[in-house]
Amino acid sequence: MASGNFSSTSYNGFSLYVEWSSTSNISENSSNVTARVYVKSYGLRATALSDSYIIINGNKKNWTHTFNIANTSTLQTTHVTDYTVTVPHNSDGTKSITIKANMEFNGTYGGTYISDLTASKTVTLDTIPRASSFSIPSSINTGSSLSITIAPSSSLFKHKVAFEIDGVTKNTSDFIAAGTTSYSYTIPHSWLPSSTSKTMKVYLYTYTGNGDYLAYTSKNITVNVPSSIKPTVSSLTSTVVDGLNGKYVQGKSKATLTATAIAGSGSSISSYIFKGANISGSSASY
Repeated sequence: MASGNFSSTSYNGFSLYVEWSSTSNISENSSNVTARVYVKSYGLRATALSDSYIIINGNKKNWTHTFNIANTSTLQTTHVTDYTVTVPHNSDGTKSITIKANMEFNGTYGGTYISDLTASKTVTLDTIPRASSFSIPSSINTGSSLSITIAPSSSLFKHKVAFEIDGVTKNTSDFIAAGTTSYSYTIPHSWLPSSTSKTMKVYLYTYTGNGDYLAYTSKNITVNVPSSIKPTVSSLTSTVVDGLNGKYVQGKSKATLTATAIAGSGSSISSYIFKGANISGSSASY
């Protein structure tokens, strides 16, 4: 809980005094800020005019109060109003606000004319923890276990981890218990069915201990298919079609290409695709 106090200028002991406190709401990323306003004097018979006010983060409340305090050698403190406002925090959980109190007086105190008393201060509220952070390596092979180190922004927070490739979510974990700082997941070969390398986005979602969603952060990692499961082309042959005595005739003849390849460990070859200048086609023969 953040709290504090501040005062206006004092005129022979006559001043405005403000006490404030705030209570954080983690799930809503906001704080309830309460200001209590007091008037200090050695004796006062007057009325604070209706233009008197208290402002918290731009929210205003007017107040008035009638004083009937006999002169005394002891400084008297009179509670005149209080005000509570819900203040949203910034996306990173930080927030500073201005609290301003004013008493419209327009009278004389101790021989000094006073139009009004004003007390104002910019205060900093407690930072509300938001998304936890995490670290991962820059790259990983499919079939290997990805180790994620979590740095919780609060020991009470729970988390989930999700993996995304080409905008498609591949997997989302169950809740990772509060206090847990590591998580591992083996990246399946099937996530890269037709590529040897992809950029994968890893998300860390942060939740309160009650499971209320707070925020997320993400990082990119390069996922590679290990060489042990990549196919290897062992031969490529061509046969002339519409040739002349087995010779290729420009503008008339064509060629049939035949490839032979060996699938890597744990993988299979689904098709052959030929690409190049004036060359295209595929084969279902393996």
